[in-house]
Amino acid sequence: MASRVLFISCNRLKQDTAMGGSVEDDLLRPHILMAQTRYILPVLGTDLYNALQTKIATGAVGVAEYQTLLQDYIQPALVHYSFALAIPFIRVRVSNNHVSIMTSEQSAPASIQDTRQLTNASLDVANFNRERLIEYLLHNQSLYPEYTSNSGADLVPMTRNYTQGLNLDETYKDLNREVFLTTIGARDAT
Repeated sequence: MASRVLFISCNRLKQDTAMGGSVEDDLLRPHILMAQTRYILPVLGTDLYNALQTKIATGAVGVAEYQTLLQDYIQPALVHYSFALAIPFIRVRVSNNHVSIMTSEQSAPASIQDTRQLTNASLDVANFNRERLIEYLLHNQSLYPEYTSNSGADLVPMTRNYTQGLNLDETYKDLNREVFLTTIGARDAT
């Protein structure tokens, strides 16, 4: 598996958001990768995430179920998470001896409050799309055998999108696994 395989292209990010085409791809890739591992990996679980990366790297995403998962559910969420993560860094450049804010003669830099507002709006759209992704996977788990095959140190897929914050308690992973297995059992029984 290639660990740096991206589920969206930089062009997709530019086309589907307010990001301009003049933003360099090298500035966007790290934010796409961070959004992918921070927001998408926990929903898919390790096995399905790795399977998708392998399919993308080898050009084998052709199976309709995986194309639907990727194009209709993962990518809409990932586009907006990537945008939200990239916004604060678009105007800042780090070089060997300083950090600078990029400006233009024809525009004024956005305030922190302006960028925060844009980031929050993008996160709202991303969370909505991630909720759709979770519901889709829970209702179609039989199409993706990797979704339920996680074991050991693998990340178990999240079944809840909205939480009260960060939980550092060790039992959280076990609780999430239990909720996941209970949800699977309840849905299989119906």
